[in-house]
Amino acid sequence: MVEAHLAAIQKINPAVNAFCTVAAEETLVWAREAERAVNKRAKLKPLHGVPVAIKDLTPTAGIRTTFVWRRLPWTILRVATRSAARPACRQGCHRAFLNVAIKEAVTIAKEAADGGDVVGTTGR
Repeated sequence: MVEAHLAAIQKINPAVNAFCTVAAEETLVWAREAERAVNKRAKLKPLHGVPVAIKDLTPTAGIRTTFVWRRLPWTILRVATRSAARPACRQGCHRAFLNVAIKEAVTIAKEAADGGDVVGTTGR
């Protein structure tokens, strides 16, 4: 199911520009772990197996964001990049710097604790 969602995002996103960041590798690892838990008949969490897309303005640890709030510099790690492989999107997602949250929002931590996994971040 997750592979189908990722394929649909890859196919449709260039036209609609909905996702700023897609965490495909992390999502596939999470999906395999979720499947193993189901096969072992382990106790499942409420959001077990549910892929989640998060608004780009919400800090998600380890995932690139376009949001920067200078009053909270400890929340963002800025990584310089000038890669031609990262074309600019209409929302300005691919600029000279990649902003990566060091800490994540409480809502994201709660979703992770309940078994959900972030597939990516959506545009502004």
